This record gives sequence, C-alpha cells and structure tokens, in this order.
Amino acid sequence: MTFPKRILVAGIFLLAVPALYALEIIKVTDYTFPGGIIKVTVASPRQCEAGFMGKMYPLFKDGKISSGYVPVRLDVSGKAPLIIREKRFLRKDLTIEKMITIQDKKFRQSRISVGRENIPEVPAESRKKITLNLGSFTKKKYSGDFSEPLKKSVISSGFGVRRVDKRGKTLWQHKGVDFVAPVGTEVFPVSSGKVIQVLKESPLHGNAVIIEHGRGVKSFYMHLDENLCEEGEMITPDRPLGTLGSTGLSTGAHLHLGIYLFGVPVDPLYAIKALRREEM
Repeated sequence: MTFPKRILVAGIFLLAVPALYALEIIKVTDYTFPGGIIKVTVASPRQCEAGFMGKMYPLFKDGKISSGYVPVRLDVSGKAPLIIREKRFLRKDLTIEKMITIQDKKFRQSRISVGRENIPEVPAESRKKITLNLGSFTKKKYSGDFSEPLKKSVISSGFGVRRVDKRGKTLWQHKGVDFVAPVGTEVFPVSSGKVIQVLKESPLHGNAVIIEHGRGVKSFYMHLDENLCEEGEMITPDRPLGTLGSTGLSTGAHLHLGIYLFGVPVDPLYAIKALRREEM
C-alpha cells in the first residue's frame, strides 16, 4: 500500500511535535511548611494543572508559560509528590512528578476561656456562601502589590496557633493572623481586588469583608467595627474597606486577617511576602 506524500509529511510532523514542545519545569518550590505556598512555573504550549495532596489546581497560561500557586494545608508534614499534568488532545496527558518536602512545624498553644459549646453558630446560608466564595477562583488577575492591612499595629496571635481549653484540649487552630490596634483604625485591602462578600453582625465573624484578588487568592477581614465597602465593587489598597473593631466572637479590639488559596487557609504574613515578590 502506498500513501500520498502530503499524508506522510503530516504524519512525520505530528510525531515530531511532542519533541519540539516538551513539558518543562522552570520553577517549583520544593521545600515548604504547613500553611505555606508552592510556586509552580512550567513551559508548555498546552493547558496545565498541578495536583497535590489529592486535589488539582489550575496553572494559568501566559503564552508558552503556565504558572500558579498551590496551597499547603495546615495539618500536613513530611514528603508528598506534586504532579504537574499537561493536557493533550486525543492523546494521553503528560505528567511530571516533583517531590515536595513539608517541614514539620510546632505551633504554640493559646488557652481560651470559650468552650466549643459556646462558639456561636453561623447561619447555614451564610456559612455556605463563605465556603463557596473562598473556594472559587477567576482566571483574571488584578494589578497591585501586596502589603499588610494596617499602617501601624501589633500582632497578638499568629497563624496556626492552637486554641486549647482549660484541660489543654485543642479546640481549633488559628487560620489567620490577629492585629491589635485601637477601635476605629482604618483597615486596608492587602491588594487590589473585588469585594465578593460583606457580612454584617455575624455572630462569629462580626462585621467582615471577603475580597477576591484573582487566580484563587482571597483575603478575609473579620471583627470590623464598621464596613466601608459593598459587594461587587472594586477596591484598591489606598482606600479603607472598614475600621477595626471587636464584633462577633472577640475578646478585644483586633483585626483577624485570613488569606485563602483555593479555599485553603495559608499563613497571611508569608503569603503577603511571597505574593509581593512574585507577579500574580
């Protein structure tokens, strides 16, 4: 059997394509810690994603470079594989595996007087909306650097601190950072973004705001005295989103700042530094 020259040439070209456009790792953060962030950058003309600890995360394409951030959960340590997958049409996806070391971290304890039975219940509809908003993402990236939300403050409680009762039993781990300052102090967004949820007098969060910064990054500001923004509006770091207070489950005036990556809480202070150094 003979084949036209055009078909033979086309077949040879298709066989050569994988060699010409091989998936290549440019950068991967291979050493991290609980609550950390893995930066992933690959070279590929196709759509790619990264899998870690049983979940898949999108990598965002810019020409032949795809990049993104992968969250590290608070409760993990040891070694775990990061799977980078290149999606291929009519062919088996190409994968590369990179081993990630998660440093074991000892978090300090903080004794509290509130028992689990005294923690106020958030209405189901509000709780569901918060979960959906923190876990969603948009491909859009908003311009602007990252910085801390208060111009002057003291940190009273760090990320990952274990809240324990009088018997020493862990009730939960702190999923943000607490900043102490006088009531009424202006609170600013950590970066430009879109206000996607405003909570008013929530029994747990108090007055609170969630801002989307694009590509899976969200910031959550709790216990505000007053909200100064509305859902759906765009906001920049030079404009206050609210004022510091002690609303909701709070024992004193402070701001609880949470930063979430695809719904996973990460260390806000580390995230601000990491996102400040890198272009989103």
